[in-house]
Amino acid sequence: MKSGLNLPGYSLGSVLWRADGRVVYRARCLATDQPVAVETLDTEYPARHQVASIRREGALGQQLADVAGVRKIHAVLPHGSGNLALVGELFDNTLKTLLVREGAWGLPVAKVLNIALGIVRALEGIHGQEVVHKALMPGHILFDTVTTTVSISGFGIASELDQERQAVQMSRRLEGPLPYISPEQTGRMNRDVDYRSDYYSLGVLLFELLTGELPFHADTLLEWVYSHISRLPPAPHAINVNVPEAVSAIVLKLLSKEPEARYQSADGIIYDLERCVALLAADQPIEPFTLGEQDVVQTFLVPQHLYGREDELAQLQILFEDAVAGQTALCLVHGYSGVGKSALVNEIDRPLVRERGFLVQGKFEQFQQGEAYTALATAYRGLVQQVLAESEEELDRWRQALLDALGPNARLVVDLIPELDIIIGEQPAVATLPPAEERNRLQILLTAFLHVFAGEGHPVVLFLDDLQWSDAPTLALLKRLVTSREMSHLLLIGSYRSNEVGTGHPLRLLLDDLSVQQAICQLPLGPLDHEAVGQLVADALCRQPSEVAALSDMIFYKTQGNPFFINELLRQLYKEGGITADQQTGQWRWDLDAARWANVSTDVVEFMVENLRQLPQPTQAVLQLAACIGSTFDLETLAVIYEHSIDETATALLPALKLHTVLPLHSDYRLVGRGLTSLDFNPTYRFQHDRIQQAAYALIDLQRLQSVHLSVGRLMLRHAGEAVPDKRLIDIVEHLNEGRSLIDAHAERLYLAELNLRAGVRARHTSAYDVALNYLQVALDLLPQEPWLNTPALMQPLAAEIQQCTYLTARPDEAEAWIEILLKHAKTDLEKSDILATRTRQYATLGKMEASILSATQGLALLGVPFTDNPTDDEVAEERRRVQVNLGARSIADLIDAPLIEDEAVLTAIRLMMEIFPATFLSGCGNLFPYLVLKAVNLSLRHGNCPETAFAYAAYGMLLCGDLDEPEEGYQYGTVGLALNEKLDDLTLRTRVIYVYAMFVHHWSNHWSTLTPLFRKGIEAGYQSGDLLYLAYSAQDCVIWDPTLDLETAHRLHGENLAIVRECAYQDSLDSGTLFLQLQRNLLGLTHTPFTLSDDDFDEQRCLAGMRERQFMTGIANYQIYNAEICLLYGDYDRALSFVRAQDLMIKSSMSLPQLVRFYIVSFLTLTTHFPQMGRDEQAETGQRLTRDLARMTRLANNCADNFRHLQFLMEAELEKIYGCPESTLERYDVAIDAARESGFLHDQATAFERAARFLIELGRRRSAEGYLRAAHHIYDRWGAQRKVSLLEQEFPILRPHAADAYLSTTRHVMPDLDLASVMKASRDISGEILLDRLLKTTMDILLENAGGQWGCLMVRREGEMIVEAATLAEPLTTKGLPNHALLTGPDGEQIPLPVTLLSQVLHTGTAIVLHNAVEDGAFMQDPYMCVCQPLSVLCVPIQRERFEGVLYMENNLASGVFSNERVEVIRLLAAQASVAIENARLYEQVQEHSKTLEEKVAERTARLEHLNHELQGLADRDGLTGVANRRRGDAYLAEVWGRLRREGHPLTIIMLDVDHFKAFNDNYGHQGGDDCLIAVAKMVQSQLLRPADLIARYGGEEFMLILPDTGYSGAEIIGEKVRRAVQDMAIEHAYSSVGAVVTVSAGAATMVPGNGGADELVREADIALYRAKRMGRNQLQQAPIIVK
Repeated sequence: MKSGLNLPGYSLGSVLWRADGRVVYRARCLATDQPVAVETLDTEYPARHQVASIRREGALGQQLADVAGVRKIHAVLPHGSGNLALVGELFDNTLKTLLVREGAWGLPVAKVLNIALGIVRALEGIHGQEVVHKALMPGHILFDTVTTTVSISGFGIASELDQERQAVQMSRRLEGPLPYISPEQTGRMNRDVDYRSDYYSLGVLLFELLTGELPFHADTLLEWVYSHISRLPPAPHAINVNVPEAVSAIVLKLLSKEPEARYQSADGIIYDLERCVALLAADQPIEPFTLGEQDVVQTFLVPQHLYGREDELAQLQILFEDAVAGQTALCLVHGYSGVGKSALVNEIDRPLVRERGFLVQGKFEQFQQGEAYTALATAYRGLVQQVLAESEEELDRWRQALLDALGPNARLVVDLIPELDIIIGEQPAVATLPPAEERNRLQILLTAFLHVFAGEGHPVVLFLDDLQWSDAPTLALLKRLVTSREMSHLLLIGSYRSNEVGTGHPLRLLLDDLSVQQAICQLPLGPLDHEAVGQLVADALCRQPSEVAALSDMIFYKTQGNPFFINELLRQLYKEGGITADQQTGQWRWDLDAARWANVSTDVVEFMVENLRQLPQPTQAVLQLAACIGSTFDLETLAVIYEHSIDETATALLPALKLHTVLPLHSDYRLVGRGLTSLDFNPTYRFQHDRIQQAAYALIDLQRLQSVHLSVGRLMLRHAGEAVPDKRLIDIVEHLNEGRSLIDAHAERLYLAELNLRAGVRARHTSAYDVALNYLQVALDLLPQEPWLNTPALMQPLAAEIQQCTYLTARPDEAEAWIEILLKHAKTDLEKSDILATRTRQYATLGKMEASILSATQGLALLGVPFTDNPTDDEVAEERRRVQVNLGARSIADLIDAPLIEDEAVLTAIRLMMEIFPATFLSGCGNLFPYLVLKAVNLSLRHGNCPETAFAYAAYGMLLCGDLDEPEEGYQYGTVGLALNEKLDDLTLRTRVIYVYAMFVHHWSNHWSTLTPLFRKGIEAGYQSGDLLYLAYSAQDCVIWDPTLDLETAHRLHGENLAIVRECAYQDSLDSGTLFLQLQRNLLGLTHTPFTLSDDDFDEQRCLAGMRERQFMTGIANYQIYNAEICLLYGDYDRALSFVRAQDLMIKSSMSLPQLVRFYIVSFLTLTTHFPQMGRDEQAETGQRLTRDLARMTRLANNCADNFRHLQFLMEAELEKIYGCPESTLERYDVAIDAARESGFLHDQATAFERAARFLIELGRRRSAEGYLRAAHHIYDRWGAQRKVSLLEQEFPILRPHAADAYLSTTRHVMPDLDLASVMKASRDISGEILLDRLLKTTMDILLENAGGQWGCLMVRREGEMIVEAATLAEPLTTKGLPNHALLTGPDGEQIPLPVTLLSQVLHTGTAIVLHNAVEDGAFMQDPYMCVCQPLSVLCVPIQRERFEGVLYMENNLASGVFSNERVEVIRLLAAQASVAIENARLYEQVQEHSKTLEEKVAERTARLEHLNHELQGLADRDGLTGVANRRRGDAYLAEVWGRLRREGHPLTIIMLDVDHFKAFNDNYGHQGGDDCLIAVAKMVQSQLLRPADLIARYGGEEFMLILPDTGYSGAEIIGEKVRRAVQDMAIEHAYSSVGAVVTVSAGAATMVPGNGGADELVREADIALYRAKRMGRNQLQQAPIIVK
């Protein structure tokens, strides 16, 4: 709080008021003894913006001293710590204080009308001085209570431009008082702010004076923006009945959204107001009348409506709605310069507000292409600026989302968008990457950044202007944005000049490429037609088109319909007097003088040049210099090169601002110029159009251009100081380069060469390689002769950069020549080897694998590391021996703690090896790859660790798991490599290390389902490091090895991951991943035939040819393995064998891959299938191979049983089939099946079932084969192999859904017509259960249902005893009079009576028995059970298969003859299937019993936790005092109800209740009494809510909220009154209430049918109604008007 103000010459008295950071004192001038007011900043240490604002307000006040109704400023005086005081005329009130004191319900109409007249007359004078106030509000209108005069103050943000554009990018940090700003002040209307903006603010102010409330209510900035743009205000007379409708209409006209619909002049407003005042004075009613009859044009303004673009705007709107719905759309707007491309796009901003979205823009510069992504960075900066205006809570949410998306590389985005660090804080430096990875990383980051903002609830419209001047990296990024599978809610709009984009233009090439993948909306914009031009001119002159036809014809002829040219021509005509105002009629007149028109050029640039020549010379001078800087420039830089002060420069620029030649991009422009500048402000500006910049540049004499640029560059360089900052570097270099031919001084040329080298490096880091090369070439040209001799310190890094950039710009011959130059001038072997490492990497990238390996070999030789490119087996073995020697006594795990390598030669050697890892692996060069890996491992073991060591160890793990066949040791090295990468925090190689570990090491020791999380981690690291190659590899293998996934799910997920692979654009990876996708599609039955991977979208032969051409051996191996697998699966064993033989020759190409395991099992099964047909010698050879393969699989299984034990057992079964006995073969099949099931390998489980079934069929045991075959069919079906399922059903009719009665025997039984759908459903239900208890119950229910039984049981013979396995019993069952042998024990221990003689007969004979009337059928009449229980219909069916013997017994005692013979066959089949399922379930149960105890403990704890959580949830949702719902629960329930009712279209009511004068109750009856009161009120209100859906929640303190779904306006009144009376009738004493002697409540209700958005508006309206109830005397219900969304 301010106190003790000391202002010499003035005596200060009391404080008049404090508001909005200002304090106003009553004072007296000691010199004149006159009363004055002193206004100053209400802070001891004001910010510079505050000081500048009050200073400008004082200056404007003095400038407007002659305008009646503007506060007079006598002096602007400094005081305190940089503060200022305005000394002005004294007013004892503002309208704000008047409203507080008198206007709770609005001021008298007569008083408001007189105030309004005073304000409008003052505005007339202010606008006459070309000033727009922009901040009219009650606090800025001074009021004298004695004279009732008003005076306007508060000119802090006033504009001196007749039209001022509110920058869109700053639209969430708006200037001005939010409740009073005009729609165009929001920046979201695509309209400039002009004098009519003040009329809108006047309308808000008058609305408040008349009603005591604002026309709109909002809580957030965006809500205010939406209200001003889209919501219609209520009529004042609807709120205050004392307001005449005509006065209300005046206010609503002022509040029109479009400026053209408001009053156009002060005269028009004054006339209508005076008419009302006169009628009031005459005590006559003010009847409605036609408004604006005397409204005349006040100022000439070019219309800002969009003419002739209705179709294009509608198309944009459709695309925007698509983006709102979640799509990503690309739209290109193209046409000649000035046709209105930007104006069209900016129209999208208005609907964007409704969707709470973002519109951001960036513009490419024709002469500023020194860095990539500059236009995009400008657009992204707009996103950051808008978010910075959010609340702290929202800002935290954005912060976390950004940090999550950008990860460890956030610093790169901060470098492009410095404001971002305000949100996410300072970020650490990022890892240095090779150029390709560096480019990829940045593009991935920029995509992820945009993805944060473009989402549901906040779509993004990204507009990039002048794409014809875009840089190549930005174009590549645009392709990524448009095609990204993750991007959503994005409308990307680009504009370009179609006449400047030819066939070979990079933009055209991009569009041709994109059009194949993505639908692009093309919006060509041509010139305006004759009619549109006529309407534009007519609107500008406020006439009808027919009245201005001659003028519009002339304008159309001169401009050819170019909107920019038309607008500039109209402005120029007005400026020169060709358009004037008729003072008598108030209309515009125009001059068609031929001489005037003859001088008007038809070339827009010539026209603009001529216009600029009419400006003052200082203004022309600064515009020329500004044009040299670019289309956008800042005042400080302009002042430097103008060589004048900032104040003088701003003053010189002002005429151009007033003519809209340049536009301010920041409000700070108002705080500089005309003596205002003493603080550090640096506003930015831009030329209104490129054509204007072009015209300003054309003002410079061509002979002086070079010297001007050189002078500009030198001045900027001098101002930058000794160390040129990066942000100024490119600008300075560009200017100096333009004038470099004029530089003679050797030192200056060398310094410019250094700056160009810096600029080249900076451009390369942003992937602008061509631009970088240009800078580097300039640097080279600036060097003296013999640069290697004279300037070696500069030449060496320059040559290295040129080499890099020639390579990166696809100039391989030049790049190779520079390599030779660098090698020639390298001084040491270490330098040469480093250069050779560059060559090695570049050769590898170009596909020159042999040359790459040779280059690395040469480099290693220079470093003293012997290396051969054709190692022998002995050399490989020797390196392997050295590994053990170098490891010494250390354990493998100890290697992670080895010291870091410091020897540069060793580091370079390992990096050289690293460069050729992919080349040696993919080329299949015999021993070279293992030799290389072992060399790198030995170097690390001897010298220590570095980032490359992690990869070397992981690769060695791959060797150990592959050729060396030592997976356990391989796993140890692999995990050390993974851990070392994490320890060194090396992002550069992380994706590679993870992939090599996962794909070649991990799966040999861990279940294959654990691969997916590793690959996902690799994908994440790939995005962070830009390593798109290994990112693609990780994506291609991410989910395909998880055996627990069904095929349909795996196919879907793999397809999604292939989208990542396509984005990475690596053909080998795409081919590999697509081959597996086609394998999945084959299994699903989606390829052309069972024996092909081809479908309509994929040609396997074309793919194979491409892989052969590229020598992609691993891909070819995959192709052969996948084809062998499907041929084996579908029974073409000869083709399977041909693929196996072909793959045998390429076995090294699958080294350590999961595919190798698949090949092991496929080849094994293929060979055992062919074995009987082989000759003796071939059998012997094959037998040895099979034995070796089994031994290998056994070793693998011993290392990881989860993955390989079932394959071992399957191989053993196949060998037993060849050499052993049938029973032992079946035993091995069974254990293989069980092991596969336990490990979750559905495919292999089904294969084992099928192989066992076919084995039994070969033995002639067809009945025994049935169960295996059905199980195979079921598992294949469960896996999703639909083609295999179909082929099995064709081969074995028993498996067909419509032939459930078939048998494997040769004898066919014709089955009667049955309910086949029911039978198949029953079969699936039985097969689908795995838990024994549930299976038994399901089985009995299904069997009884299908047979028509009333009750029944399933008995199993186990160890000679009959045991009831499952039973569904009838009630009651009698045991009285039955012997013990007639009673069997049930599953729950109960005694079940059964006809044991019947059961024995069925078990003995294996024949089903049906008794239609058991009491009368003679064979079993004497059975004790039959005698006692006398059943009617009886069915007994045997179930017999290996290791299972049982009988199914059923009864139906409601009727005789229930069980037909036809049903016996159905039950027999279902019972047989049930027996298989029961056996499987029992095995599963045995496995589960091992963990039963643990599970019980977990379950017990879980139950306890759930109980506690339930209690805690109850506490969290209940108010602790009253027991009703708390606010948290209330808000949550409101959201739930809102969503439901929005879908149903039903109404929702909210009633806000407040206990009247509760504070007085609490203070006088004590807190306990207050608590008791609230409890009683809550209980009573709760009792009045009779519907379960109605909810009462304690909203806070003594306030409650009632949520009433499906309650309309009238229902709200009934319930509200009912609740209010109920509380009053409790008669709780309240002697301190102004309402009465008992406790009462006030209530406010609001009703609406929920629409888009949330319930905030409904709550707010109910709250307003509640406070209205309080103001009107309390103890009553007030209802808000029905809200329509």
